[in-house]
Amino acid sequence: MKNKVKYISVIIILLVVLILFLLLFNDLSKEKEINIEEYTQVYMYDLGNSNVEIIKKNDSIILVNSGLKEDLDDLMDVLNKLEIYEIDYLIISNKDDKYVGNVTYLLDNYLVDYIYMNDYEYSSKIMDEVNSSLVGSYTENIILTSNEVITLDDLTINIYPYMENDFSMNDKTLVIEMLEGDNSIYLTSNSSKKRLDFIKQNNIIHLVISILM
Repeated sequence: MKNKVKYISVIIILLVVLILFLLLFNDLSKEKEINIEEYTQVYMYDLGNSNVEIIKKNDSIILVNSGLKEDLDDLMDVLNKLEIYEIDYLIISNKDDKYVGNVTYLLDNYLVDYIYMNDYEYSSKIMDEVNSSLVGSYTENIILTSNEVITLDDLTINIYPYMENDFSMNDKTLVIEMLEGDNSIYLTSNSSKKRLDFIKQNNIIHLVISILM
């Protein structure tokens, strides 16, 4: 009888320990849960022949460049995967075809609030299509003649236009600076030595990402 009582007592103790462990584990799990939506998310996608970058902050979407026309299907796959159906800011770092190839499609099929482009003349069939799509468009076309700032809660995005004395195509690229707390990321494209010197002169030393080589 005593052995039976002892056996039952051991079982009860083990059950109590198990319950306490499960409750403690559940509390620890809750403490470890992270709401990713609270943080800025930066996605970089290789579409095959070109790249795009997507910045998500809360409900705001920033798309950097649009890729080549032949990469449209891959771009759509990326946007659908991330459940992106509206674009708050479309930033075009350079007017070459591999940056603006799908801008017209995006303007025609998505709500795009703002588009940012550099202030220089560049003639091509695709740019002509882009300019035509912007005429009478819902999208506000911002041509950068000086620095522009986008503020989304604690995220600050500074957009630097090309320098006036730049003449080659690779120099006419935007530099995008993202600041959030102690973190900073800098995006550029096809940067020549002049643009890298610009980055150094502005103490951009944390992280430089050169995209679309």
